[in-house]
Amino acid sequence: MIETDLASAAIDALQPAADKQPALQNLPLAKCLRARIIGVLLRKVRLAADCAPEECAAFLQVTPEQFEAWETGEEAPSLPELELLASFLQGAPTPRRQSDYLLLRQRIIGVLIQKARLNSDADLAQATIPPDRLSAYELGEHSAPMADLCALAQVLGLDLSAFLEAGITERPFVMPSAAQPVDDGATALTDFATDRQNAAFIRLAMAFRHIRADDLHRIADALLAIINARAERDFAESNAAS
Repeated sequence: MIETDLASAAIDALQPAADKQPALQNLPLAKCLRARIIGVLLRKVRLAADCAPEECAAFLQVTPEQFEAWETGEEAPSLPELELLASFLQGAPTPRRQSDYLLLRQRIIGVLIQKARLNSDADLAQATIPPDRLSAYELGEHSAPMADLCALAQVLGLDLSAFLEAGITERPFVMPSAAQPVDDGATALTDFATDRQNAAFIRLAMAFRHIRADDLHRIADALLAIINARAERDFAESNAAS
């Protein structure tokens, strides 16, 4: 079994409900039903793995009460939490620091939500999720519970599997060539953040999150200058060799 079985099963269970968007007045009921679907699935998988709720809660670094609320459907876990729990229950290798994995994944999911919203009906998305909470999801400040993620997938016209991540790879960043200059626009930024090959750079950015904004700007300018100089050199060397 692969480590995303639980997350994939949750997406498969919610996808039929995501294919038809409920009326706005029915959104609270739809959210409650989704949370209960996740809770039933979560309990079934945990019991099959013969694992106590307290063990699962301790691994995910949540309280036993929080985990119980997930299983009873009072609340819903996030997709990254399901990914981590699947790996734990199946005995597969897990990220060494759960909190770092969760933060990285919620930021990647946030970028995917924002990218889809910018290309879709922003007003409808904000009618589905309160604007301040939607903003927190997009910025990666909070992880979107599966019930909210399903609702956003509906209004943004996304398949839920678009958010699924089997794991963050350690492949190095691919340097762009001078013939393909880095676009400073929002599209290039979101594409960069959602590319698995750039996970190491996103982790580096996470390490910088406590640095003052003006200092970060100076660091970014210096890094961009280095990247552009390297790209120009590579392009010149390629032309000379040909």
